[in-house]
Amino acid sequence: MLFTVATIVLAIITFFGCYEHAWGLRDIYYMKLDFSGISVDGISLASMTEEAGLYPIYQIGSNGYCYGTKSGNGSTSIKGCKTPMEPFWFDIVTFAESQSTVIASVLKYVDLPSEVTEYESILKSASIAMWALWIATMGLSAIQIIIGFFAFRSRGASFASAFVSVLSFLSSLVAAGIATGIYSIYESKFNDYVKKYGVSASIGSSGLGLAWATVAVCLIAGVSWILSICVGSTSHRHERLPDYDDEKAFIRYVPEH
Repeated sequence: MLFTVATIVLAIITFFGCYEHAWGLRDIYYMKLDFSGISVDGISLASMTEEAGLYPIYQIGSNGYCYGTKSGNGSTSIKGCKTPMEPFWFDIVTFAESQSTVIASVLKYVDLPSEVTEYESILKSASIAMWALWIATMGLSAIQIIIGFFAFRSRGASFASAFVSVLSFLSSLVAAGIATGIYSIYESKFNDYVKKYGVSASIGSSGLGLAWATVAVCLIAGVSWILSICVGSTSHRHERLPDYDDEKAFIRYVPEH
């Protein structure tokens, strides 16, 4: 039960990474985009893009993104976050173009390669699936806790709880796998084709670390619920033994000489 509660807590923290109303969640992200050194043909465009509304730093989480500035020592100062009220996915091209016509013209000049833009459609589908799977993990774990209260007295409820725990584990496993896959590939493609313009992408260990920690805790919870089918006790054990009392039990189990 405790591991199931821990699963819900970790899943919530992972899901609400980069949440705008919680300071502690602003640094929970899967990937960071750094535009602080953006340039074309050796000409720096950093000041131009900042004036146009494009921040130097963007951190992308499961359910939104945060933006901020970068100091001389390399540290990031988050200025704000955006958390949409719908399934989230981060489309850097559409997002940047929506900031201003100046940025749109810059991106047209940069001309992102088709390998990056084509991957956006894959990123969208995968991100929405991941978004839904984290919600499923939280929901299934909550159901598992409710069923778990009855599992202490019912073997049928123990089986049901074990079944739900397996679904919860699979949901968290696939969600973490998607997060690792899409952002690892996105980082690689983004850096391969756009790093020459002074723009870089890096994986966020905080978000992916929490994602896989959720999977690990969920696995422990699932194994525990499955084992409870075999080793769990019920209050009706003695009722299944007819004519059971201490004297007869003593006579029944003392070997004859």
